[in-house]
Amino acid sequence: MTENEFINEIDARFPHWDKVNAHGLIRLGASISPNAAYMVLYELCTPPIKPKVRPYISQKYIEFWSEHFDHPLNSIVVPIAHRIVRHKPVSRLKVLKALNLISAHNGLYNAMNIVLCAADDTDESIESLSKQIVSNWKSA
Repeated sequence: MTENEFINEIDARFPHWDKVNAHGLIRLGASISPNAAYMVLYELCTPPIKPKVRPYISQKYIEFWSEHFDHPLNSIVVPIAHRIVRHKPVSRLKVLKALNLISAHNGLYNAMNIVLCAADDTDESIESLSKQIVSNWKSA
Protein backbone atom coordinates (compact mmCIF):
# COMPACT_ATOMS: atom_id res chain seq x y z
CA MET A 1 0.00 0.00 0.00
CA THR A 2 1.34 3.43 -0.89
CA GLU A 3 1.39 6.41 1.45
CA ASN A 4 -1.43 8.14 -0.46
CA GLU A 5 -3.57 5.00 -0.53
CA PHE A 6 -3.14 4.57 3.21
CA ILE A 7 -3.94 8.21 3.96
CA ASN A 8 -7.04 8.10 1.77
CA GLU A 9 -8.12 4.86 3.44
CA ILE A 10 -8.07 6.24 6.99
CA ASP A 11 -8.93 9.91 6.37
CA ALA A 12 -11.99 10.57 8.56
CA ARG A 13 -12.50 6.80 8.86
CA PHE A 14 -10.12 5.75 11.61
CA PRO A 15 -11.71 2.92 13.66
CA HIS A 16 -11.46 4.46 17.14
CA TRP A 17 -14.03 1.97 18.43
CA ASP A 18 -12.08 -1.12 17.25
CA LYS A 19 -8.88 -1.48 19.31
CA VAL A 20 -7.41 -4.38 17.34
CA ASN A 21 -7.93 -2.69 13.97
CA ALA A 22 -6.76 0.68 15.35
CA HIS A 23 -3.53 -0.84 16.68
CA GLY A 24 -2.96 -2.55 13.33
CA LEU A 25 -3.39 0.73 11.46
CA ILE A 26 -1.01 2.49 13.85
CA ARG A 27 1.64 -0.12 13.09
CA LEU A 28 0.91 -0.09 9.37
CA GLY A 29 1.17 3.70 9.12
CA ALA A 30 4.52 3.61 10.91
CA SER A 31 5.77 0.99 8.45
CA ILE A 32 4.75 2.96 5.35
CA SER A 33 6.27 6.40 5.96
CA PRO A 34 6.63 9.15 8.57
CA ASN A 35 3.86 11.16 6.87
CA ALA A 36 1.54 8.13 7.00
CA ALA A 37 2.38 7.64 10.68
CA TYR A 38 1.60 11.29 11.40
CA MET A 39 -1.70 10.91 9.53
CA VAL A 40 -2.65 8.28 12.07
CA LEU A 41 -1.69 10.64 14.89
CA TYR A 42 -3.77 13.37 13.23
CA GLU A 43 -6.77 11.04 13.18
CA LEU A 44 -6.17 10.17 16.84
CA CYS A 45 -6.18 13.76 18.03
CA THR A 46 -9.11 14.82 15.82
CA PRO A 47 -11.66 12.05 16.34
CA PRO A 48 -15.10 12.13 14.74
CA ILE A 49 -18.02 13.84 16.45
CA LYS A 50 -20.18 10.76 15.90
CA PRO A 51 -19.71 8.25 17.21
CA LYS A 52 -18.22 10.21 20.10
CA VAL A 53 -14.74 9.13 21.16
CA ARG A 54 -13.84 9.79 24.77
CA PRO A 55 -10.59 11.71 25.29
CA TYR A 56 -9.05 8.96 27.42
CA ILE A 57 -9.42 6.52 24.51
CA SER A 58 -7.63 8.95 22.20
CA GLN A 59 -4.94 9.46 24.85
CA LYS A 60 -4.37 5.69 25.09
CA TYR A 61 -4.09 5.39 21.31
CA ILE A 62 -1.63 8.29 21.22
CA GLU A 63 0.49 6.52 23.84
CA PHE A 64 0.39 3.31 21.77
CA TRP A 65 1.28 5.33 18.65
CA SER A 66 4.27 6.85 20.47
CA GLU A 67 5.50 3.40 21.47
CA HIS A 68 5.38 2.18 17.85
CA PHE A 69 6.75 5.13 15.92
CA ASP A 70 10.00 6.89 16.69
CA HIS A 71 10.84 10.18 15.00
CA PRO A 72 12.77 13.31 16.04
CA LEU A 73 9.59 15.42 15.81
CA ASN A 74 7.68 13.30 18.30
CA SER A 75 9.00 15.27 21.25
CA ILE A 76 7.17 18.36 20.03
CA VAL A 77 4.22 16.97 18.04
CA VAL A 78 2.98 14.33 20.52
CA PRO A 79 2.53 16.78 23.43
CA ILE A 80 0.57 19.05 21.08
CA ALA A 81 -1.62 16.11 20.04
CA HIS A 82 -2.34 15.39 23.71
CA ARG A 83 -3.27 19.04 24.27
CA ILE A 84 -5.66 18.97 21.30
CA VAL A 85 -7.41 15.90 22.71
CA ARG A 86 -7.76 17.59 26.11
CA HIS A 87 -8.95 20.84 24.48
CA LYS A 88 -6.03 22.73 26.02
CA PRO A 89 -4.59 25.76 24.26
CA VAL A 90 -1.16 25.79 22.70
CA SER A 91 0.68 29.10 22.71
CA ARG A 92 1.40 30.96 19.48
CA LEU A 93 5.11 30.76 20.25
CA LYS A 94 4.99 26.98 20.70
CA VAL A 95 3.07 26.57 17.43
CA LEU A 96 5.60 28.72 15.55
CA LYS A 97 8.51 26.83 17.10
CA ALA A 98 6.95 23.49 16.16
CA LEU A 99 6.34 24.62 12.59
CA ASN A 100 9.94 25.77 12.26
CA LEU A 101 11.16 22.37 13.45
CA ILE A 102 8.79 20.53 11.13
CA SER A 103 9.95 22.63 8.17
CA ALA A 104 13.28 20.78 8.18
CA HIS A 105 11.46 17.48 7.50
CA ASN A 106 10.32 17.73 3.90
CA GLY A 107 6.84 16.42 3.22
CA LEU A 108 5.59 15.85 6.75
CA TYR A 109 2.28 17.53 5.97
CA ASN A 110 0.40 15.58 8.62
CA ALA A 111 2.80 16.54 11.39
CA MET A 112 2.24 20.13 10.32
CA ASN A 113 -1.54 19.61 10.22
CA ILE A 114 -1.53 18.40 13.82
CA VAL A 115 0.25 21.54 14.93
CA LEU A 116 -2.07 23.72 12.85
CA CYS A 117 -5.08 22.14 14.60
CA ALA A 118 -3.74 23.61 17.83
CA ALA A 119 -3.16 27.05 16.33
CA ASP A 120 -5.32 30.13 16.55
CA ASP A 121 -6.71 30.13 13.04
CA THR A 122 -6.89 33.93 12.99
CA ASP A 123 -3.13 34.30 13.44
CA GLU A 124 -1.82 35.40 10.06
CA SER A 125 1.81 34.75 10.99
CA ILE A 126 1.06 31.06 11.55
CA GLU A 127 -0.84 30.79 8.28
CA SER A 128 1.93 32.63 6.45
CA LEU A 129 4.62 30.36 7.89
CA SER A 130 2.71 27.19 7.03
CA LYS A 131 2.22 28.36 3.43
CA GLN A 132 5.93 29.16 3.18
CA ILE A 133 6.86 25.70 4.48
CA VAL A 134 4.62 24.00 1.92
CA SER A 135 6.05 26.18 -0.85
CA ASN A 136 9.61 25.30 0.21
CA TRP A 137 8.79 21.59 0.32
CA LYS A 138 7.25 21.68 -3.14
CA SER A 139 10.25 23.47 -4.62
CA ALA A 140 12.80 21.14 -2.97
